[in-house]
Amino acid sequence: MKNIFKIAFFSTILCAYGACGDSNKAAKAATVIALPANIDTIPSAVKLQLNEVLNCYYDLKNALILDDATTANAKASALLMKLDKVDNSQLNKVQTDFYVPLVATIKDNASGMASTTTLKMQRERLNALSENLFAVAKAFKVNSEPSYQQFCPMANEGKGAFWISKDKAVQNPYYGKEMLRCGKVTETLN
Repeated sequence: MKNIFKIAFFSTILCAYGACGDSNKAAKAATVIALPANIDTIPSAVKLQLNEVLNCYYDLKNALILDDATTANAKASALLMKLDKVDNSQLNKVQTDFYVPLVATIKDNASGMASTTTLKMQRERLNALSENLFAVAKAFKVNSEPSYQQFCPMANEGKGAFWISKDKAVQNPYYGKEMLRCGKVTETLN
């Protein structure tokens, strides 16, 4: 029992003073998704639909924070259903060319999360889902309230990983209760 306490204590110290303070890791870990300069404003109906997808994502991420793989599975399925209802036929060519490849990656990762109730496998897919959904939210300005891109340098086998939150306070979905506060805000969308 003392060993478990020691491991938990030293992990917390490491996170608080070591890896979680590594500001360069976020820049290295980010997949660069170039936003088109001439993206224009998307139709309000599509913006609302994508905002619903973002809200489903928050529910999925929150289930991972709580270490609840069963709920994460259900929320990934709900995200997929909302994503299928997005009417991208209303997008212009530039918007469609940007959106379609990103949404394919989002769907692939959400499908993988919906097909398992294993936290480890769900968390492995969260980073790609998060980066691509953040790019969509940023380009199309779909969030109805501030959204925060957050980063944990210890996730993804030490390569670091991102997630999106509607709360500025960090709650880490990659480690859940184990290291709930490990991470930082890297970008804010208003």
